[in-house]
Amino acid sequence: MLSQTRSYMRFVALRFVKPTGWFPGAVTIYDLQRSPIADIRDPYHCLMFHLPRKALDAISYEFSAPRIGDLMHRPGVGIDDPVTRNLLSSLLPATGCPSEAPALFLDHVALALTAHVAHKYGGMKRDGNRLRGGLAPAHERRVKELMVASLNEDISLVRLATECGLSSRHFARA
Repeated sequence: MLSQTRSYMRFVALRFVKPTGWFPGAVTIYDLQRSPIADIRDPYHCLMFHLPRKALDAISYEFSAPRIGDLMHRPGVGIDDPVTRNLLSSLLPATGCPSEAPALFLDHVALALTAHVAHKYGGMKRDGNRLRGGLAPAHERRVKELMVASLNEDISLVRLATECGLSSRHFARA
């Protein structure tokens, strides 16, 4: 969450949490299972992104990594995380005109953010011994044909992956 405000109170699991380290572009993480509550008294600008547990489970599965438990963060504490800040900032133009935001772009930003959060705050480690590949030539050809044929449509990552018979995460990684 990107945010800037002066007067606010935060509660997590019904306990007061003193917000610290908040500055323009600060990133804060809240676990929705802990019932975070905000009492905001000044004008407030933020971009919130909900990252479901299911997405973290899927990314750890795709990387053959152990399931991610609790994220390593302190509720209410602003973090200087340029990767998260810039990924979320890349979504700002889409908030003004959602119909012009290509689904494929949104899917990739969400996947990049999920991978970053899993690695940085979930402790997920990449297996350095994994082989790196790509799409099979026939899949790559099919996807390119579909994209060329759909230049005037909003085509999603899920649709491209389905055409190849792959999960969207596996397709994006390939």
